[in-house]
Amino acid sequence: AVSWTIACRPQTFGNRSGTFRIQSNSSTGTMIDVGLSCTGEQGVLTVLPITSHDFGPVVVGTSAAFPIQLKNTGNVAVNMLAGALADTTKGYVFDPATVTPTTLAPGSSLPLTVTFTPTSGTSGGPVNLNFHGVWGTNNTQTTAALGLNGDGQVASFTATPTPLAFNSFRFDTAPTLQYHIKNTGDIAISIDSVTFTPDAGTAANEFNFTAVTAGTVLTSGQQIDVTVTALPNNRTGAIGGDRKSVVVG
Repeated sequence: AVSWTIACRPQTFGNRSGTFRIQSNSSTGTMIDVGLSCTGEQGVLTVLPITSHDFGPVVVGTSAAFPIQLKNTGNVAVNMLAGALADTTKGYVFDPATVTPTTLAPGSSLPLTVTFTPTSGTSGGPVNLNFHGVWGTNNTQTTAALGLNGDGQVASFTATPTPLAFNSFRFDTAPTLQYHIKNTGDIAISIDSVTFTPDAGTAANEFNFTAVTAGTVLTSGQQIDVTVTALPNNRTGAIGGDRKSVVVG
C-alpha cells in the first residue's frame, strides 16, 4: 500500500479546489483522479466607499462630515475592533468609542463618521484614520486605513490705518486721507455694511467717504481704498468718529 499526505495551504480566503491524480505504471495503465477542496479563512477589514477622502477647503469655525463603512469582506469574524486617528492635532475628529460592536461577522459592516473641524489656517493636511482587529484562533491581525486630507481656511480682513489721524489743519480746508479694507484671509468675503458714528460734538456731515457698495466681494489679498474728507462746519475744535465695516465670509 502507498499513502500520501496532502495539505491545503491557501494563499487567500475562499474556496479552493484541485485534483490529485494517481497514475499507475501497470500494464493496464490505470489512472485515478481524486477531487480536492478546502476553504481558506481570513478576516479582512475594508473601508468603504473609498480608501481616501479630501475634505477640500473648510472655513475655521465650521465642520464637514464624511460617512464611511467599516466592513469585514472576509469569511470569518473579526474581533477586538478599534480605530483611531494617527494625528489628533490637525482638525480631524473621530470618536474611537463609536467603533462598536467590536466584532464584525463575515460580510457585515459598521457605519462610522469622521469630521474635519479646522481650528486655524494651519489645520488639515494628510492624516490616516486607522482600524485594526484580529481573526482566527491565532488572533491574526487585519488592518484598514482611510487617508484624510483637508485645508483649514480663515475668513479675515483689516481696515488700516487705524486710527486715521488728520492731526491739525485749517478749519477752512478739506484734507483727505485714505484707508484700506483688505481681505487678509483665505476665502472670499463680502462687505455687508459700512457705517459712520460721529463722536459727541461732531456732525455726521463733517466727514465724507467715497461710497462702498454693500455686497462688494473681495477675494483673498484684494483690497478697496476708501477716501475720507474732513469737512469741519467752518469751525475750530476736534472732530472725529468711528467707521465700522461689517463683512461676511
